[in-house]
Amino acid sequence: VKDGAAINGIIHTHSTYAVSWAQAVRPVPLFGTTHADHIQTEVPCTPYLSEQAVRNDYERETGNLIVSHFRSLKLNPAEVNMVLVGGHGPFCWGKDPHKAVENAVTLEETATPEGKMPPALTRLGTSWKLDSALENVAWYGRGPWENYVDRCTGSFLGYWESTVTKQYVDYVRPQDCGYKCDVRWAAFTDADGDGVLVKGAQPFFFQALHYGWEDLEFARHRRGQQRIFNPPQPRAEVCLNIDCRQLGLGGSSCGPKPEAAFIFPIEKTSWSITLRPVSGSAQSTGDVNRWEELSELAR
Repeated sequence: VKDGAAINGIIHTHSTYAVSWAQAVRPVPLFGTTHADHIQTEVPCTPYLSEQAVRNDYERETGNLIVSHFRSLKLNPAEVNMVLVGGHGPFCWGKDPHKAVENAVTLEETATPEGKMPPALTRLGTSWKLDSALENVAWYGRGPWENYVDRCTGSFLGYWESTVTKQYVDYVRPQDCGYKCDVRWAAFTDADGDGVLVKGAQPFFFQALHYGWEDLEFARHRRGQQRIFNPPQPRAEVCLNIDCRQLGLGGSSCGPKPEAAFIFPIEKTSWSITLRPVSGSAQSTGDVNRWEELSELAR
């Protein structure tokens, strides 16, 4: 018996669509009968594990996160037998291993998109969590301030240095911010110059903040909701997005939608990025000029 439910089988998968929802940290809405035949709520999605939890005991802390999330939502694990762990993937359970597998298959069917797709996605890429020590950022792309695919003429292509903290833009309403366009490479390093280098097979977009999307999204109410304001609290870790495509901003809140050139269709897309360690020790010994090496990669 686990938290009041008879559970004798637990399964964790990396199924395609359920993982996509988990990576987006989004619950799966209750839309179809297949879903409703198994659970009568949306498939819940937990927040990300904290950096401390990941370092402490990853497997145990994942279980603790699921339990605490269910308790906060007042969900009964005997009735809701599936969950998405934010940034990770799906977990399902049942009275025996066979039922747990059946629930996992149902979850993937529920998470598979069908019907009319939206005309465009806001972004297409990957999300990462970097160690809190990697506060320094250098990149070869557009800068030094935030810029977007249709808001970049005042941001010039070149080599830039800053910090992750300085990437956040304190708008009146907390919102997505700090993106960089036409990036050839980006390096995230600690005080000693050690860290990770990201290089794309083609120019890419990146965003590095001490806030996750959910920290900004839920800081203020939406229209029709009870008025709230929860000032977003910075995380210790670096929340990094690396994207291959990006929807233009347009002016839909007070003007026209993005121009057609900045709306990319939903289609199968392939791209590649390379991550490799970078060390500041090479520069100190004089063996290699690290930044010249990185600039060479941008050519």
